[in-house]
Amino acid sequence: MTKFWRGVVILSGMAGVASAQAQTAADPYNYSRTSSFTYDSTTGLLATEKMESGQSGVVTTYQYDGYGNKKSASTANDAGATGNAVFATRSSSYT
Repeated sequence: MTKFWRGVVILSGMAGVASAQAQTAADPYNYSRTSSFTYDSTTGLLATEKMESGQSGVVTTYQYDGYGNKKSASTANDAGATGNAVFATRSSSYT
């Protein structure tokens, strides 16, 4: 069975599939998230994107070719990530 909950897909009842769990704010109607961005000083292209920080932070780093086309993106934990927020670094490349 597949359930959709706040943008997170939760798979259950399938052999060999782990469940995904989302963190819930104490007051889901009164909380905020922070994002920050850095840009390459020469090209002006997005260099890094940081969502949240600390325990559940995620940092995405972008690489571009000489024409400004995105070559790769890598998403990793923020330095302070702990507990359920920790995940394996994910990378993608473009041709």
